Amino acid sequence: MAALPKSMGVSFLVLAGVLLMAGARSGMSLDESDATAKEYALYADRVKSLRTSRNLDEVEKLAAEIEAEWVEKSKERYAALMLKVCLALNGEDFEDDKQYDLEHRYALLALEKNDPAGPDAFRAKTETRLILIVFHANSMLYSKDMITRDEYSKRRSAAAKLLFQAWKRQQDQIDPDWDPNHGLPAINLSPPAATGMPSGIAPEAIKDPELRAQYEAAIDKNRKKAQAYRKQSRLRKLKKLFWPIAERHVIRAYSKEPFNTEELKAYLREYVADKEMQARILGGVAKATQEAAGPAGR
Repeated sequence: MAALPKSMGVSFLVLAGVLLMAGARSGMSLDESDATAKEYALYADRVKSLRTSRNLDEVEKLAAEIEAEWVEKSKERYAALMLKVCLALNGEDFEDDKQYDLEHRYALLALEKNDPAGPDAFRAKTETRLILIVFHANSMLYSKDMITRDEYSKRRSAAAKLLFQAWKRQQDQIDPDWDPNHGLPAINLSPPAATGMPSGIAPEAIKDPELRAQYEAAIDKNRKKAQAYRKQSRLRKLKKLFWPIAERHVIRAYSKEPFNTEELKAYLREYVADKEMQARILGGVAKATQEAAGPAGR
């Protein structure tokens, strides 16, 4: 297989790396101890240092530590750290093509730990970004003749299934009637007027058990409202920012030999109800394939 032009390799790097870095610095609101949060920050700093050291031995050593230390401690923190490792491999030139093999390996290793139906499922954005890393690494390995056509095809199929399954789960969770301008959670709740206490007071300060119970119920309802608001907001941002990138990854992947449009159509029928999205992807593959064939293929 002829290697892709260098410019195409760079375009994948930009698509999967730089654009994926959007939002990478955002914090994570998890229920955890201060000690765990501080430890996570230390590991995140160590991952950041990989970008300057560009030492694959250090990458492998740190990834092994993350695997050993964080899987049981916090699945989401583990996934976030492994994503950072993959992004370091994605965004820097380590002058060793092994980086793409490691990028592919670590993204899949993290995704294997995800239980989308479980209580500690990865965030939708984390899962999606890891899958896009798999697409990028698979393409780079193929372009550098590090995997065979058959292996590329198998990996492409597996990555596409993961991506479209994630898409369907995310779409199923989007409430079409949600309005960001309504139902905003309160910043500070007022306790029952009979308490005579100010807004935001701790429930423990209310001595009357009935009034305290009313206040605690209102706080719990507001907390659930805030969770629902954050979830709907995140899903919509993910759909707007990352899924156009995901579509381009799919189009590029299926525009390479060995072609398998029928497989792609089957995945779209099973997981994608959006007919416009189906048409964009299939149309994009047809156009890219035709352009690659040149005048002789027209």
